[in-house]
Amino acid sequence: MEITKNEEKFEECQEEMLHYLAKRVRALLVEKGVDEELIYDITGDMVFEVGAIIDGSAIIGSEAKPVLPYLTFSKSEEERESLIASPIGSCFHEMAYGFVDQIFEEE
Repeated sequence: MEITKNEEKFEECQEEMLHYLAKRVRALLVEKGVDEELIYDITGDMVFEVGAIIDGSAIIGSEAKPVLPYLTFSKSEEERESLIASPIGSCFHEMAYGFVDQIFEEE
């Protein structure tokens, strides 16, 4: 497996994934009939929490057996053995509310 450190490409992929996640969470809440006044807050909170898990910011596992995720993206559908990573890792949770604001402004 080949891992390439490319901050710019990683950032593009991370932003696309985060945007999609925020849109899907909102759409599911709407489909389930959640009160309109709650959808913004719940979407932001859910995207933040999932982002913290993906980033490794949330504590997963135990001290003796920690689970430490590290996000990467494949270069293409055909090149799944060739991954793009960021030297500093992902920062989903830090960007979550900004993307939630963005999807609510889009519609």
